[in-house]
Amino acid sequence: MMQRPLAITILALSGASVFAAATAEPTKEQTEFFESKIRPILKENCYKCHSVEEGKAKGDLTLDTKAGLLKGGENGAVVVPGDVEKSPIIKAITYLDKDLQMPPKGEKLTDQQIADLTSWVKMGAPDPRKDDAKIASKLTGLTDKARSHWSFQPVTKPTPPTVQNRSWVYTPVDQFILAKLESQGMIPAGNATREALLRRASYDLTGLPPSPQEVQAFVADTSPQAFTQSRGSPARLARLR
Repeated sequence: MMQRPLAITILALSGASVFAAATAEPTKEQTEFFESKIRPILKENCYKCHSVEEGKAKGDLTLDTKAGLLKGGENGAVVVPGDVEKSPIIKAITYLDKDLQMPPKGEKLTDQQIADLTSWVKMGAPDPRKDDAKIASKLTGLTDKARSHWSFQPVTKPTPPTVQNRSWVYTPVDQFILAKLESQGMIPAGNATREALLRRASYDLTGLPPSPQEVQAFVADTSPQAFTQSRGSPARLARLR
């Protein structure tokens, strides 16, 4: 019996050879064969149901891109380069399985088309297509309009806008907020009390209200470390265990 490490090595090498065959640069003859025989078959018989360009991917399968062909669909690979018997696409187009017939509804390919696809798989399924930017953007599910949304733009460091009430500003972010308020003729609300600030922070961080003792200690402590000391006290940490 074959030892497991050796078996795994053989399987890995066979998988690597299949991937290499599928991604290798096609020869001039292979490119001509694909463009004159295979692409027309796929375009005329498959793209209407399995095409990024058409916006349809039945079975999560697209065949109008090299990446889509290599990825396969929800049931796995559709082409195993060099292996006709293990390639579901050949099984489907020959109607050998009544539950897997493509194209469906009796629109079976001609004998010559089946022979061409079979020859293509035997030669390693060479695919010279270069998935262009238009197709690539559609594969990500983003339209040009969606891609222009601010959340997809490169990160920049904008200059904070000028504001009138500089005394309200503590951080550059405050300038953006205040500028919008001032443009609408609005003024910001007054500062929250220390009791309110501690209560908000406590609910946000722990889901629990501060104890009366914690509130009293926080209000009395005006040092910059007051908040950290209150939230990180041994008593507080013990309550969170």
